[in-house]
Amino acid sequence: MEIEGTRRDSSGQDIRISAKDGGVAAYRIDKVVVEGVSESKVATELFPIDALVGEDAPFVGRNVELRRLRELLCATGELEAPVIVVAGPPGVGKTALLRQATQAAHEAGLFHCALFADLRGYDTDPNKSARPDSILPQLLLHLGMHDAEIPPDATEQLLLYRKKLNQLAGEGKPFLLWLDNVSDRAQFDSLRPTASIHKLVITTRETFGHIPQRQVVKAKILLPPESAELLSATVKYRSPLDPRLRDEPAMVAALAELCSHLPLALQIVAALVTDEPDRPLAELVSELAHEEGRLNSLEYSPDFSVRAAFFLSYRRLPLNLQRLFRLLSVVPGGDIGLDVGGWLLAEPARAVRPHLMALVRSHLVQQHRLNRWSMHDLIRLYSSELSSHEAEDAEQAFVRVVLGYRYGLDAADKWLTTTVSSTAKEVFVSPEEASAWFEAEKATAIATVTNAARKPALRDSTLSLISTLARLLRRQHHWLNELHDVTSVGASLAPYTQSRALAGTALNIHGATLRLMGRTDDAIDVLYEALKLARANNDTASFLMVATNITNAFMSEGLIDEAIDLHQQNIDLCRELTPPDPSKLALALTNLGVTYVQAERHSDALPPLREAYTIRHRLDDMPGLAEVAVNLGGTLSRLGRDQSDHQLLKEAAVVLKTAAEIHARRGNTAWAAYVANNLGITQCALGQRDEGIGNLKRALEYFVTAGLSDRAEEARRTLHRIQGG
Repeated sequence: MEIEGTRRDSSGQDIRISAKDGGVAAYRIDKVVVEGVSESKVATELFPIDALVGEDAPFVGRNVELRRLRELLCATGELEAPVIVVAGPPGVGKTALLRQATQAAHEAGLFHCALFADLRGYDTDPNKSARPDSILPQLLLHLGMHDAEIPPDATEQLLLYRKKLNQLAGEGKPFLLWLDNVSDRAQFDSLRPTASIHKLVITTRETFGHIPQRQVVKAKILLPPESAELLSATVKYRSPLDPRLRDEPAMVAALAELCSHLPLALQIVAALVTDEPDRPLAELVSELAHEEGRLNSLEYSPDFSVRAAFFLSYRRLPLNLQRLFRLLSVVPGGDIGLDVGGWLLAEPARAVRPHLMALVRSHLVQQHRLNRWSMHDLIRLYSSELSSHEAEDAEQAFVRVVLGYRYGLDAADKWLTTTVSSTAKEVFVSPEEASAWFEAEKATAIATVTNAARKPALRDSTLSLISTLARLLRRQHHWLNELHDVTSVGASLAPYTQSRALAGTALNIHGATLRLMGRTDDAIDVLYEALKLARANNDTASFLMVATNITNAFMSEGLIDEAIDLHQQNIDLCRELTPPDPSKLALALTNLGVTYVQAERHSDALPPLREAYTIRHRLDDMPGLAEVAVNLGGTLSRLGRDQSDHQLLKEAAVVLKTAAEIHARRGNTAWAAYVANNLGITQCALGQRDEGIGNLKRALEYFVTAGLSDRAEEARRTLHRIQGG
């Protein structure tokens, strides 16, 4: 079957729509080809510097470099731009050097806030390096902004970032941002502070000509005495009673020379030494020299001294650890938690931690945060080369990761966005645990979706995964760009699936996302394509979901009557569903009620909101109940005050207290504050002034802390009016 036609995109160009062999037609979304997936931004995690896990090795030498870094970090007016660069070849210890300097500066109280992000500029796939816009929302959150105040547009985010830095500078609060593994000036230029009180520090292998040389600290290979000291100190740290390095300085010098005086190789060799306490050092020297000679004769790599250390360390691992080491490079993004490690090996997560820590002790893997592991990019490259020789095992492991994320994300989704199931309770014990797990896994889950989309055999699984991931990403406003990237992947896959249902869902969630980003015309176009698929498939449930998103788009355009009419049609369809679906009916009723509220028709809003509240309560659907309660409570309060109706006000207070309790229990401080504000106004109208003023003050405190100046000013006026009365 072939479906085709044309539509006009926002630039006025005609776009041909076509699908063959049972596929479905979808219009071009930026570029409706699966290769377009590679254009998605890569997510990476930003976190406080003091959350970095300390390295299991001594730090030796670098006194000149450390002294210069301290001077630069303390400098104020004399820097042309507050950017500090630590540059050097791979494996030379740039990250360890900067870790020493930044953590010491932060512990000394030099910075009000100090943050770290690995931009992965040297990943073997250049598309996997992170850009500034991938961390801007996280930066704004760490700088004190509230989620709802972060705009979706990256340019606006950047302006807010600069505004916040200037505000901190005016308050005398220095800010430090460390970006690790930067390969391109585009990864950091836009994040450069203007006030000299702040500092941006980066590690790189490059030379950036626009950064003054006096602000560049070059990390070179260690001097022979330093490398011998690092080797000896590391072995002594791990095995205090080992006398070999103390008694055989010539062998220590030979090992250091074979490691090319590179800290990365030295630490791996130190692990080899301590793993075999009875082995003569001369044997290891001979073995390492032989392996380096083999690699050099093959012209294998200019880094053959490091690679020789990799090879010897890998060869000494037991088979199960060799397999884990190979498979770690299968995980996109390189940030690995216990669950992913378990999926790789098809073992329980708790059984994998000892294996990962064994690789840490071999210096092949690093624990960069508690229970999060990664590899140096040179080691990751070596792991990837090894896994390519076991391609079938690697492919099966990746499939297990995809399926594992489907399972984990589904459980988190049940806890956080729908009604919790017994299966979800077996995975997480509370919404707090589910939320923390998702926050930790989000970046790797997104990278996994992007990689899976490129594999034809996994496209349908990817589409199912995207649907769940999108619901979770919608929970936080500052994840909107990541939500757009994920749903764009789904829309790009729509023409390639044999399932109309999956294609329609992909287009529906992408259309809804476009509306959230303010691209209403594009959203309506996409949603009508999804509506056609739902009709063609006789899928009433999908039709209702798409129609709801279209009505939301109508509201964005001010088409109130059209939105109300479509909402009413949705409600009628929901009442006719066989078997009944009360959750969908409650959603349709809530949407109609909210639309009436936005149109200032509060009396009309009351019946659908009350019915939706009753349904959610009967279903024991706490997230849904809280959502309805906020709207119903606000509507009752407004009508009660307008009509001086004491009963409506009492009902409003009960409903709003329910919403406040649910949001507080689920850790949603933002919504808890909004509800407290409405509840306070309602209680004051009921004559419960002490309780009401207390809630209004709590709401005001949050609005001020979150930087919501308009909300804060409105709350102040309300308090002044009530207290003055």
